[in-house]
Amino acid sequence: LVPAPGDANMARKQPRYPAFPASLKLIDTAPPPTLQSLADFQQLAGAPLPDDYRRFLLKYNGGNCDPWLMLNQALVVASFYGIREEADSLSLAAAIERGRTPDDDNPFAQGQPTPPPLPEEVIPIGENPEAHGIFCLVLSGAVAGSVWFCDTGADPAPAYDGSFATAAHMVKAAASFREFLNGLVPYEHREAELEGLDKILAADDALAFASYLDAGHTDVRSGTPLTYRAAMRNATATHSTAQIDATVAPW
Repeated sequence: LVPAPGDANMARKQPRYPAFPASLKLIDTAPPPTLQSLADFQQLAGAPLPDDYRRFLLKYNGGNCDPWLMLNQALVVASFYGIREEADSLSLAAAIERGRTPDDDNPFAQGQPTPPPLPEEVIPIGENPEAHGIFCLVLSGAVAGSVWFCDTGADPAPAYDGSFATAAHMVKAAASFREFLNGLVPYEHREAELEGLDKILAADDALAFASYLDAGHTDVRSGTPLTYRAAMRNATATHSTAQIDATVAPW
């Protein structure tokens, strides 16, 4: 039945899309994409976009998180890609090209025919500079609409053939993009953690450093795991730089 004009229940019966979480604050956003640019991007992506992600692009169209956001107290989200006219660092099209094309700058590239890090079924939607990784949205298959984290700094498993089914370097972050957004909280303690790290390194306090690692912190200044920096600091105390270069592989 169609509600009569003035029906008090009419507004309640109309479907409403939930508001975006208040923790989501973006800067460097772009104007909303046109319907034509959305259609062109879907053709590039190879599949229709989930409705919750389409709505996100129409409202924000990507941007840098201010402050950074954190998911499950483990994964940091620093930025979201958008449909940009120019191929800048926040461009979805540029991110797809980087993720699907093996080249000398790609951590996975060992020469052809090494598959690119991103399977054809997914698109990159944002990045984590701490772990050298990107967040991806699955567009097809049994888990279409879910969000996954791709560790672009890890070596791909020998069985990886460029398909999502063999992508062991990807882990599930959320069942949907909406769930992904709702799980994000501000990473408000970042600067305090960095100040604490600087004090620990300046004092060369091994016990404090161990506690810092046990808490799961990483050096977000450089993205290099603190365990590697600790090993290098200890090595320089007893070995020459040449010896270290010969025995410790670059991160």
